[in-house]
Order: sequence, then structure tokens, then C-alpha cells
Amino acid sequence: MGPLPRASRPPAASPSPRHRADPPPVDQRKGRSMTITTRRRRTATRLAAAAAVVVLASACGSGEETGAASGPVDAGPPEGEAAGEATVRLARADWDTGFFQAEVYRQLLQELGHPVTDPAQATLAPESFYPALADGELDLWANGWFPLHRRYLDRELVTGQTIDQPIEPVGTQVPQGAVQGYVVDRATAKELDVTSMADFTRSEVVEAFDQDGNGRADLYGCQQGWGCNRRIAAHLAEHPWGASIEQVVGDYDGLVEQARQRIDAGKPTLLYTWTPNWTVEVLEPGNDVLWLEAPSRPDAPTPTAVEGLEGCAGGDPCQLGWTVNDIRAVANRDFLDANPAVRRLLEVVAIPLADIAAQNADMAGAEDYGQEAIQQDAAEWIRAHRQRVDRWLTAAVHRGGPRHVVDQRHAGGDLQAGHGVVAQPVELFADRAQAVAVGADQHHGVLGQGRHDSPVEVRQRAVARLL
Repeated sequence: MGPLPRASRPPAASPSPRHRADPPPVDQRKGRSMTITTRRRRTATRLAAAAAVVVLASACGSGEETGAASGPVDAGPPEGEAAGEATVRLARADWDTGFFQAEVYRQLLQELGHPVTDPAQATLAPESFYPALADGELDLWANGWFPLHRRYLDRELVTGQTIDQPIEPVGTQVPQGAVQGYVVDRATAKELDVTSMADFTRSEVVEAFDQDGNGRADLYGCQQGWGCNRRIAAHLAEHPWGASIEQVVGDYDGLVEQARQRIDAGKPTLLYTWTPNWTVEVLEPGNDVLWLEAPSRPDAPTPTAVEGLEGCAGGDPCQLGWTVNDIRAVANRDFLDANPAVRRLLEVVAIPLADIAAQNADMAGAEDYGQEAIQQDAAEWIRAHRQRVDRWLTAAVHRGGPRHVVDQRHAGGDLQAGHGVVAQPVELFADRAQAVAVGADQHHGVLGQGRHDSPVEVRQRAVARLL
């Protein structure tokens, strides 16, 4: 597979998609010590450390070959190239909090039987990715933010006309997953009854958060040049409470570290953050910090309220004052039409936000975190959610027609011979396939002759042969 060694991580990621309109910055990872108690209170979804799973791909049924990336985009050579199957030219966004999801999609597509280019070789900003996608130079990525990226779906001509581009968001990987806003340390919020940014019009609240004695509360914001820096400045200028707050500007990682130290010391702290991001794992909403409401103007063009937001100090839905985005896969429409199984897979894949945050926190806490480590994280996540993944693959196969699915749980037998093994469950297959599978269980000694496979493995192989 040729992954990069841990010590040679790709170039630092650029700001998150929101930082080109009003999204979050990408955390430029550095080694750091995380001693806050939330590091020990990691949620049940935290990825277990284990050995990497070997990623395999095999030849499958008929599909339209799309070929390698052309033009200015170099997506790198596909892994596991197989004749007769469409090569998926996969890109990823240039904010590293989305690298994990891109790798999960890559491995899922490989299990579906497709050769897939390495997304690390096509790490792009949205303004570079979407034109390449529309021109057919790339096939998809997993890092769409909607409605933020809606403006990339149409192209304006020099005549002023707008044309629809062959770009299609598919499925919803993380509903309302792209959330951003202001958080305050929980202890001070409870002590002073702070639930909204509007509370910073109260003198006792301003005094508590005023670190330098200039009469204004200090807000750890974003570094110069990021979209969130400009959006915070706009908030402070637009709202009455902004007159009593000043944004502390600097390297975002350094600002978060200062905020973490202050919260550990029990000092009042106000901070901007977003999800998915490692900071919400280190400073856990509802436990260490609380989201503050910051109601937007009535004429706000995009939704800013989040329902069921854990750790919101105000009501439900929580009015954060920042655009709320769904994280979605985005693909070239012609590619999707030619590959209905891929379309169905993209429609059903969902990754819990807590899992993304946990991986981001692990990545942030490491001295070096290269592509090999990200590949291992994705393989472990797939293994931990094997039954759910198998349902996705089965649904994709059912939509796309007869083909084999590579089952990565077994490194022997048919897999070594280059044949796919249909992943369980098989409820969606035709009755005839189920009947043969049941027969395989009853005749293990015949179908499994000369092998040491379990009845379940023989059942899978029987269905694979039928398809």
C-alpha cells in the first residue's frame, strides 16, 4: 500500500472549510501534553489501539472504468487496480480534522471492490476541489459542508448566466456535524448564571473574564487571516454585547492550550471552537465547558440553531449564531450514474461525531501522526463497526447488481486467491441465494473440503459463487 511513515506527515493542513466563509480553522497539529480530566473520560466510542488491518481489493463484476485523474489534479496511482472495475479518484479536504473520514471512505470503497486512488495525493481546498470534480478530473470526496458549500454547485458564466454543474451531495455522513460557536468554562457559567453571549452586557460577567484589566472580557478566538477571525470580529461589531468583549488573536493551538490551562486552574475562560475538532474532546461540552447561545439576526440567510446539542447552556434548540452544516460526501454526477453501487454506499454511510472527535484528539496528542496512522485509525473503526459496515456493503451490492464484496475479516482462502467474499448480513439477497447459503451450512463437509473454514465462512463463499 506504501503509506507514509509516521514521521513524514503531509504538509500542514490549511484552514477548515468554514474559514473561507465563516468556518473553523484547521488545527495545525503539534505535539502537546493533554492532562485535562476529559482525556481520561474518553467516550465509549474512542477508537481502540490495535494493529492495522491489511487493506485488500479484488476484481468484481462489471462497471465502467473511469481511468486515472487527468489535468492539474494528480490523485496518485490507484491501490488494488482490478480489470473491469471503476477506479475511484478520491480527494480529501485540506483541513486535517477531515482526513479520518476520507480514509474510512477509501477503505469502504475498496471493500466494495473498487481500486481507489490515495486521497492524500489530492488534498485540496474547496475552491480547487469542486471545479476539478465538475470537470471530471476527480470522482468524489467525503468532506462536503452544506449549506456552506452550496455555492460551488453552480457555475456563473461571464455572461452572468448560472449553469448547474454535474456535482451531487450524497447521503449525510454527520447531520449537523459541522457546528461552531462560543464555549465558556462550566464552573463560571454555573456560578454567574451565564447562558448567552448577551450576558456579557452584565458588569460582573465582564469583570470575571477580563484578564488584562482593560474593562473588556477576553475571548480566545482565531488567528489572523482565518475566516472565523473575521466572523468573530463581525459578531462583536453587530451585537450589543460585542462592545464589552475583545478577541484574543494568535495561533489557534496555542490559544486552546492557554484556555485549557486556565480551565484546569479554575479560572473564567471564553473560547471559540467548532466540531468536528479535537478541542471538544479535550474540553468536553457539558462537562468542562458549555456552549453559549448567540442569537443571530432575524434575517440570517442560513440556519444557526442546533437541536439536541449536548452541553448547551441555553435552550433547545441551541441558538449558536453560526451557520450549522451537515457533513456530506460529494461526487461527480456522471460517475454516480455509472456506478450505482457507489451511490448507494455513499447514501448510507454515517460516522458518529464522537468517533471523529476522539480520533482528532488522538491525532492532536501525538508527536507525529502520518498517513499510516490515519489508515490504521480507519481500519480499526471499520473493524469495530463491522456489522453496520456489512449492512452498508450489502445495500450497495443490492443496488449495483451482482458483484463481489471484499471481506477484510479473513486473510485466507478465497481472498488470497483473488475472489471476493460477500460480507454478512445477506438478508437483502434473493431467496435463491439464501437457500444456497443455508445449504452450505448443512453441507460444510462438501463445500469446505480440504479447508478449515467455519460454516459461516462457507455460507459466505456459497453466496459469492452464486452472485
